[in-house]
Order: sequence, then C-alpha cells, then structure tokens
Amino acid sequence: RAHHPPLDRAMQHSTMEMPKGRRLRSCNAVAVSVYSVEDWLLAALFKPRPARSQVPSTAAALSAAAVQQLDSGAARRGNSPSAPSEGTGLTAEELELIRSAGDDNSDSDTESGDDFDAADEDSSECKAALIQANGSTYHAIVLRDLVGGVGLGVSRAFQSARECKGRHAVLLMSAGHFAACIFGEGGRVEQHKVCKRYVVRGKQGGAQGGHDKKAGKAASIGAQMRRDGEKKLAEDVRKVMLEWADHLQRCDAIFVSCPPPRRSTLFGTSLLATDPRVRRIPFAGIGKPNMKACISAHSLVCSALYFRSWPPGVDPEQLRSFPDRELAAIDEAPTEVEPSLGASSESEALATESEVSEEAETEAAEEEQEPEEEVPFVPQPRRRPPRRPSAARAPRVERAAAKRKKEALQSENSEVLLAAHLEAERQRRSLLARRLSLSLAFAAAAIIASSMSMRSGSG
Repeated sequence: RAHHPPLDRAMQHSTMEMPKGRRLRSCNAVAVSVYSVEDWLLAALFKPRPARSQVPSTAAALSAAAVQQLDSGAARRGNSPSAPSEGTGLTAEELELIRSAGDDNSDSDTESGDDFDAADEDSSECKAALIQANGSTYHAIVLRDLVGGVGLGVSRAFQSARECKGRHAVLLMSAGHFAACIFGEGGRVEQHKVCKRYVVRGKQGGAQGGHDKKAGKAASIGAQMRRDGEKKLAEDVRKVMLEWADHLQRCDAIFVSCPPPRRSTLFGTSLLATDPRVRRIPFAGIGKPNMKACISAHSLVCSALYFRSWPPGVDPEQLRSFPDRELAAIDEAPTEVEPSLGASSESEALATESEVSEEAETEAAEEEQEPEEEVPFVPQPRRRPPRRPSAARAPRVERAAAKRKKEALQSENSEVLLAAHLEAERQRRSLLARRLSLSLAFAAAAIIASSMSMRSGSG
C-alpha cells in the first residue's frame, strides 16, 4: 500500500469521542468552547478543499449569495422567540464580571444592529462549506470517526484556524448605548467599557436624530437634551476608540454590531470599516449594548457545535470530511498479493483445488436429493375465547351496588323522617287545641262568677 502522509496523520486521531457540553434545543448538537477544540481539527476545518470533477448538488453547502440572504432574513426577524441561537452559556467568572460592572438590564427601544456586507464577502467562504444551523451560518466538516456524532461546525465569523483562539474584540453600538470588550487568551475579558446617554425618546421610542430627519427638529427641552446626549455619546465612543487603538491593533478578529447611522461614529482613524479583521456578529437578537450583551455575543461566536445529526437540507457529500474521502477510499481498497514461487505455493494451490472439488460434490449431492413434499397451509379460524369478567370491573360493580344501596337507605330514611315529622306536627296542633279549649273554659267560668257576684250585690 502506498504511503499517504495526510491519511497517516488522520489515522492518529481515528477515534474521537463526543465531547461533553451544552445540549442545544434548536438543533441536535452539543455546544463547546472553540478554545477546547484541537488545533489540528480546526486546521482541517479551514483547509482549502481540492477541486472536484463532479457536478455539485443543489442541496449542497450554501453559496455566498445564499448565506447573505439567510443572514438578511435573520436580521429582519430580529428578536424572534421561535428559534433563539444558543451557545455554551456564560461561566461563573463572566457572570461575576457582569454583576460587578452593574449594567442596566432594563429593556428600551433602540436601533437594531445592521452589520456590514463588505466584510462578509470574503474569498475564504468560497473554499469552506457553509451550513445553516442554530439561527446562523457555520463552517462545517464531516468527522467520519466521531463516535456518537457526524461533524463539527464553527461560526462563519472566523476565516482561519488562528483567529478561533486568538485575541478578539466585540464592539456593540446603538442609539444611546455603546459597549466594548477585549478578549485575550482563553476568552478572558481583559478590557471593557460601557457608555450610555439619554438619546431615546421615552414614550414614542426611537432616537432623537432619526425623528428629526423624519419630522423635523422639535423645539422642546427634552429634544434638545437628547441631541446633546447624542453628541456626548459620539465623543465618548471616539475617546474609547483612541484609547484602545493599541488593543484593537493586536486583535485577530473584531466583531461589530452597529446600525448604519452610527458607523461614522464608530469607525475613524483608529479603526476602518474596510479592515479585514472587522466581522459582523452573525446572530440576531443580541440585545441592548451592555456588558452582558458583549460577553454573550462572544460566547455565541466562540461556540463550536458537534452535530449528532445534520440539520435539514444539508448534504454531507458536499462538505469537507476528515479523514478525506479520497484518501480513505485508497486506504481501504484491497491490496493485490503477488504470487510467490516455491513448494509452499504449490501445496497451497493443491489444497485450494481439493477444497473446491469437495464443495462441488457436496452441492451436487444436495441437488440430487428429492425435495420434501410441502404440506399446504390451511388457515385455521380464529376462535375468540369467552369474555371473562376482568378484575378491573369487579370494583366498579361493587361501587355501583354500594351506591344503589346507599340511595335506597337514604330514600327509606327520608320517608321515616317525613312520617315522624308529620306525627309531631299533628301532636303539636292537638296540644294547642286542648290548651285553647281550656283557656276558653276558664274565661267562661270567670265571666259567670263575676256576673253572679254582681247580681247578689244588687239584691
């Protein structure tokens, strides 16, 4: 067998176990930190694919135009609660950092971050296969020897393996809010800054500058305060960008979320919008710019997905594989053994001929034997066994009988009680009648006695 150095390198890592991570609800995958992925695996993911002579399928990996349409559709959906993007989540250290920063987590009506188009149309995406999963787009590779899984996906925001574990910066800006973080080795926060000003109109919503462009400048005191807030926020952002010029210069990738009206404030002398390191954050619904949003966005971008099964519409044949299919096919091909001369080869040939002849005789003897007569199958009518009273029915019957008995007793008791009540009422009335007759008799006697006494006195 010929020697293939790439295949030998792959065979060193032939068996890979599914790592332990956060199980995603939106797709059948496990999210782990990209910092825990092996370097050789990231190098295989971003390795340019060799040209193929086969015609690609229409259900293959996504093209640059399709990716742009999917991303624009995700941006239009905004904070869609149906399929939110998920990542590895925040660590205890990051949560403590957010609590110490004391960000205001209350909701407010701010502008949505519409990101950049020029930075997305890079030539590296033409080399890497892209798939749609977890509400975003990922570079994908088929892992042929992954136990319990099918492949790996890394966010399309990265363009090389070196960027995945390098220094990153996250810049978020919207109306009245600005947040920035510098992430160093292992994704630790090295620098962070949050600025906010009174810019958004309280009840009506929207930035004051946008309202002035649509309906003209308002002359109220609140409108003037919001205009001053926009100017002060722009000064704060420019000051931070100047102070962080050295930190941004050492970053390998800069992830930005900024609406078009705010780009002139964010970009300038210290950072240009055409810088190849500037990338959009390919996730919707990041939220209001603050410390938590910066860390959550970085966690989403730096979450590698180990797929247990591919999302719908993905053709694994059009994705890059590890080990390569061509080398694996060559490696698994049967090798031809050259016949060697000598007595041993002659004896092996004679033994093979004898075995073949014995097998032929056995087959001929089996064919000469008369086949046994097959007994025709006669279907027997299925007899249904008599229905037996189930044990479950017995308690129901007993309960019904007890209920009827109780009702009968209640009816008998009611009749007895009614008769007793009528008898007591009759006796009470008779007693009242006797008392009334006695009272009348006493009254008549008293009248007679008084009349007799009056007669004797007059005589």
